[in-house]
Amino acid sequence: MHTVYPVKPYVKNGERRSRSWAESEKDYNRFMDHYGLKASKTLLKVMEPHHRFWKVGLHNINRVTDLPPVLAVEWREIIREIGLRYQGKKPMDADDLFHAWHAVRS
Repeated sequence: MHTVYPVKPYVKNGERRSRSWAESEKDYNRFMDHYGLKASKTLLKVMEPHHRFWKVGLHNINRVTDLPPVLAVEWREIIREIGLRYQGKKPMDADDLFHAWHAVRS
């Protein structure tokens, strides 16, 4: 059974999320289902299109309270992988996170 994790609409300067983010959110829910991770404010913040990974910072991943320490370390590696892959050329979204996860895991 597919679980839909509650995500509040992201609004910045009066504009709601783009359709591309809504599509990414579907991927994000599948991603969370597959890996059994709980959604957290920190992870959502990392994945919002208007947040680049370096604004969140690797150290903030340690503050994700619903992830075990081993997974928190893994998330840091995922964020680092995204940094190497995109070099700040585009905002990060759930699709990027999903692909970076596979790059780190493989």
